[in-house]
Amino acid sequence: MPVGVEKVLFTAALEPEFRARLLQDRGSAAIDRGFQLRPSEIEMLRLVPAAQLEAAIDRLDTSGANLERRGFMRAVAASALTLAPPTPSAAAATDTP
Repeated sequence: MPVGVEKVLFTAALEPEFRARLLQDRGSAAIDRGFQLRPSEIEMLRLVPAAQLEAAIDRLDTSGANLERRGFMRAVAASALTLAPPTPSAAAATDTP
């Protein structure tokens, strides 16, 4: 699931008023709320049937343990990117004899 859509659904799971608005007018509700979504994410929200969207919101784990795990995994991913050795650029590879 795209990250932008995941954030929208997570917020809907935590906030009943936003959830109701999202189910009525998916694209506008997310944009009006300030989510910066790609056009494909907006279209995805608009095309998903309301019942399926509601089921997806209901399946989200909003417990504190899940939030801690997600934060931990993000930190691990960021660390891995920071610690990864640099790779030669395509330009540098073509400049060598």
